[in-house]
Amino acid sequence: MSFPVPVPGAIVWCHFPTREIRARGIKPRPGLVLAVGDSKEGVVMVKIAYGTSRKVTELHRGEFAITPADGEAYLASGLSLATKFNLSETLELPYTEKWFSVPRNARHGQNPMLGFLHASLYKRAAAALAGKS
Repeated sequence: MSFPVPVPGAIVWCHFPTREIRARGIKPRPGLVLAVGDSKEGVVMVKIAYGTSRKVTELHRGEFAITPADGEAYLASGLSLATKFNLSETLELPYTEKWFSVPRNARHGQNPMLGFLHASLYKRAAAALAGKS
């Protein structure tokens, strides 16, 4: 199965690899798509930022959070828990079933899409990308 190509700003369900082992992560988690491109083999590659619902109130340089307090922006994200994204921890991964999966409550059809980064959060994400958060 091939998924529809995501766009930058999409929040997707990703099996982000562990640091120790460059293998598919066991637990899927939200990932923020930062860039989309093609590899030489014709496989869509995405640059993705790591997301976690742990220690969301402890933001470090390069991180920003999306929480229920963000109202419409939180709803647009498709997240079920407050989540922080680490824009300092990114990888380029093939957009395939090895690394991405369909979430349990798929709102966008049979693809990894959870939601998207709402325009009201662009400045927050840009500050994290610049390492100012």
